[in-house]
Amino acid sequence: MDQNEELKNKAEPVNLAEVKALLQYATDQGLDPQGTITRPLMDAVQTYEFGTLPPTTLQSADDEGPERGATREAGRQSRTDIMVRYGQLTELTKPVTGRSVMDTVGPSWKLLWPLYLTCAVILVLVLANESLNLWIGEDPEPEDLAPAVWIVNFHRYVLEVLEPFLWGALGSCVYLLKRLSDFTEARCYDETISSGWATRILLGAILGGVVQVIYDPTTFTAGGLQLKAGALGFLTGVGVKVVYGAIEKTISVLGEKLNLDSVRKVDPGSDAIRIFLTKQLAREEIQNDLMRRDLITGMLTDLKTTGKEK
Repeated sequence: MDQNEELKNKAEPVNLAEVKALLQYATDQGLDPQGTITRPLMDAVQTYEFGTLPPTTLQSADDEGPERGATREAGRQSRTDIMVRYGQLTELTKPVTGRSVMDTVGPSWKLLWPLYLTCAVILVLVLANESLNLWIGEDPEPEDLAPAVWIVNFHRYVLEVLEPFLWGALGSCVYLLKRLSDFTEARCYDETISSGWATRILLGAILGGVVQVIYDPTTFTAGGLQLKAGALGFLTGVGVKVVYGAIEKTISVLGEKLNLDSVRKVDPGSDAIRIFLTKQLAREEIQNDLMRRDLITGMLTDLKTTGKEK
């Protein structure tokens, strides 16, 4: 595809390359054996590609004759047909679209390589930490070699602290790679779904470490599960939504325990009524009218009682 054709496709509401890719997919899958949608769509694509005469620098719009005008009108009509037919074909093949087919065949490495690199780095850190656990378990205090002492201290004061966070990030990586694999297998991958992966990994890492502080690990030992810090962090990273829902439920229970609902909020309407009644009660004619005075006094008493009940 040359530069002019690429610019032309970007200017169109529907990219012809995506239309052709979806036509090929629908044909391979046998989704429209009678050609009810694919045949008119292919005719519209061919009319648009081979039935139009784009203006050149040697011939201006003032010089175009009836034949050129009719041809360009046919091209505009074919673009409309392509949009309508492509929408019908997308309805037939959804969730697969022409863009998803193209992105599945050749995913953009410019978007995916940071994800793969991040997952690889996190995996290396997790494996290094586990290897150091085995090595230090055999020789806990290698005081003879200075580099060995530095490695032990790095493991003790850095990797051990970051262990649940790393496992949580690794769990999020596994979730993202599995989701990417499912989209690719179903021909539903779209480059737009690649955005936000860094936030997902960061969220998994944070929750993987925080969940160790909020919940007692012994809570998850029932039913044959023996979840250590790493395993709990990994599962948290995979199921971020579930864990976040559990945290929200914990916050709700905490609010009930603290009896936050009993905190009375100031009702501006009640204050306005109280001020009005107090002013009325101070009037001389009200003071001289025993019945009206008792009525206002009773209303103030009832208002005060209602405020205490809230």
